[in-house]
Amino acid sequence: MFFTYGPQAPTAFANGPTLIEIQADWVIKVIDYCESNGIKYIDAKEDAQTQWAKEITAIANATLFPLADSWYMGANVPGKPKEMLNFLGGVPKYSEILQYVLENNFEGFKLVK
Repeated sequence: MFFTYGPQAPTAFANGPTLIEIQADWVIKVIDYCESNGIKYIDAKEDAQTQWAKEITAIANATLFPLADSWYMGANVPGKPKEMLNFLGGVPKYSEILQYVLENNFEGFKLVK
């Protein structure tokens, strides 16, 4: 199951249909690859998830967003630690990262046959 147009993507800072199309195209390529190679499931590795969160935080820390008590920072959820919920690197960079994953044997993902 893939979760599109959600947290840790440039969701709130992108044109919705454009971003969903980029993500859906990537999901289709991943599913095609898995079906063609007998892969039963794909899952992000824990260290890759941690690294992605660090990248999102690093980009956010170069802005004023962390100073705001807004939903962008998850501040609207009582008890939740404040953290940037959106990738601020832009849609072109996000698209490049997705393409990199495809071209580099799904680096950061565990593939199971």
